[in-house]
Amino acid sequence: MSGKQIFQTSSKKRWYAFSWMSSALVIGLIIGVICVVYTLGKIQIPPFPTINTNTALTEKSTARLKKSKQFKEFTIVKSELEKIKRDRELKHLKHIGTKDRINMGFYVSLWSNEVREQSLSDLRRNIGHLDMVAMESFFTVPNQDTVVDKADTAALKVIHQYKRKAIAQISNFSGNDFDGQTVKAILLNPDKQQRFIDDILLKVKRNGFAGINIDFENLQLDDHQPLNDFMAHIYTVFHTEGLLVTQDISPENDDYDPISLQKYNDYIILMAYDQHSIESNAGAISHQAWVEKNLDELCNKIDADKVILALACYGYDWPKDRVGKTLTYDNAVILAHNYNAKITFDPQSSNLNFSYTDGAGMRHDVYFTDAATYFNLIRKADDWGLAGIALWRLGSEDARLWSFISRSLNQENLKKEPFDFRKISQINVGGIQYIGDGEILDLVNSPAPGEVKFTYDPSTLMIQDQVYVKTPSNYVIKRFGERDKTVVLTFDDGPDPTYTPQVLDILKKERVPGAFFLVGVMAEKNMDLVRREYQEGHEIGNHTFFHPDMSTIGPNRVKFELNATRKIIECITGH
Repeated sequence: MSGKQIFQTSSKKRWYAFSWMSSALVIGLIIGVICVVYTLGKIQIPPFPTINTNTALTEKSTARLKKSKQFKEFTIVKSELEKIKRDRELKHLKHIGTKDRINMGFYVSLWSNEVREQSLSDLRRNIGHLDMVAMESFFTVPNQDTVVDKADTAALKVIHQYKRKAIAQISNFSGNDFDGQTVKAILLNPDKQQRFIDDILLKVKRNGFAGINIDFENLQLDDHQPLNDFMAHIYTVFHTEGLLVTQDISPENDDYDPISLQKYNDYIILMAYDQHSIESNAGAISHQAWVEKNLDELCNKIDADKVILALACYGYDWPKDRVGKTLTYDNAVILAHNYNAKITFDPQSSNLNFSYTDGAGMRHDVYFTDAATYFNLIRKADDWGLAGIALWRLGSEDARLWSFISRSLNQENLKKEPFDFRKISQINVGGIQYIGDGEILDLVNSPAPGEVKFTYDPSTLMIQDQVYVKTPSNYVIKRFGERDKTVVLTFDDGPDPTYTPQVLDILKKERVPGAFFLVGVMAEKNMDLVRREYQEGHEIGNHTFFHPDMSTIGPNRVKFELNATRKIIECITGH
């Protein structure tokens, strides 16, 4: 047996290769470290605006307060609040759905301040579930060939922040009706049409929209050709710029020629609602069979993957023999709760209804839609392979919708992964009901959830029936203190170590009481001033701890914001 080992060799090739590879690895590692250090050195994180909390505490009583049981309870709540705040800053809502459809929402902001707030709050909460938002933005001007720009910049900011597509809705709604004459004049005049399209394109680019949504109604044309030609023109112009073109059409309406229009639209939105409108007699808003019939007719004419089904996410309240009024879902169920009315689900229409008699003895009939309506319609949309669904309108829907909108509801997927109806068996409503008059508010009723029981059809995988076992309630706030020629002085966001003492001196000298709404983080650092405010007889209010925008944070964060501030005030004042 030779003394030479199996892998032993007199050649130095392997040593040279090992040395070369080791050197290359070390050099690469050094270069990588240098690149990382250089990159980190270049990153600049802009500082957040801060509240001056570095005020000195000199009173001996401060030390005693910090040893108290109440202060310890406060610090526990504060630490939880700070954790929530950190988590919010680190996390962003992500779209993680398993569905193939487009989820679209109609954003409405111009009806009233209340409607705008509903829409904007809803958009902020649920933008992660949406792919595209059609914003009420541009309106025709009577007898002109331009549009007026009323786009909501706050909503645009939210949509762009989450990298979703915002498209501008162009409407001929003017005053109290749709202006068909102005649209007709534009469509029949090539020069007017060109100026009109140029003006829209300019404003779309200026606002950063990804495209447009044409909503022309009540057209007064003798035939389809003028509208078809206009859509062909604007489609060519906008596609050259890489912009989307979509169009709304009404069911059972001869104003539109879907076969031609599909060639000049990326998507056609079927407005499958208002089967019964505020000016008609009371009845279902979007009967399941009626929607399916109109979908069937449309999809026999054009490809299903061009169609987006718009859902009715609202209700109507019809007083007897009078014009109705629009209700949100929350409005409807709270109304039923307040009048102790029984809500009935119609299995044929998948719509709901109830009746009540108001204080003047007037009978009302209410029809509306809810999560069961949406579930059954989305089921059909997914089975038919539609391009997507759209919500008319954001802010008025049954919020339980968001628990299933980001998953596929077609038959195949539901068989693989059945839907858990416990997710939508509890109803929670938002909104506030006010009673009385005055600037002072008193909370007299807190929200209580409602309960629904479902019957599920295993053959169709649709909701066959539902029973509202308990209707939900919302906040009820009593207004009082109305008095003529009276002024209340309020001071917010303190106490401030510089200005609050001066304000207190003036109020004491003039013998005038005030109201101080405290920010918890400042109260903690200025306990002596909080105590002085209380001892001198002023009202003290809770203005949250970190003073966030309350419309952008969740209920858990709100609870901690208010609770932390309440505890520090109780700790200092003993009340």
